[in-house]
Amino acid sequence: MLLGNLDIERVIWPEKNKIAGSDLDALARRHLWQNKMDYGHGTGHGVGYFLNVHEGPHGISKFRTEPLVEGMIVSNEPGYYKAGSFGIRIENLVIVQSKGDGYLGF
Repeated sequence: MLLGNLDIERVIWPEKNKIAGSDLDALARRHLWQNKMDYGHGTGHGVGYFLNVHEGPHGISKFRTEPLVEGMIVSNEPGYYKAGSFGIRIENLVIVQSKGDGYLGF
């Protein structure tokens, strides 16, 4: 889960590729998947101009296809929940920003 959080925070992509949250969601889950685990929520949601917590249309989820562009704020919150026992989630906010040479990242 921590590794997935860090993978999202460190990823960069070519701005011309119009990468959406649906393209990044698997990065946050891959370490859990390797251990046959998963979580039942999206990895992140948009945080918007009007202080709405779940303001889209952007986010990091298999359902979020809006391309991420510079200035967008999104949560990064992979988790794990063991049924009947416990749950844990890391929640951070990240902002899409230029990484130079036509690349974006958080």
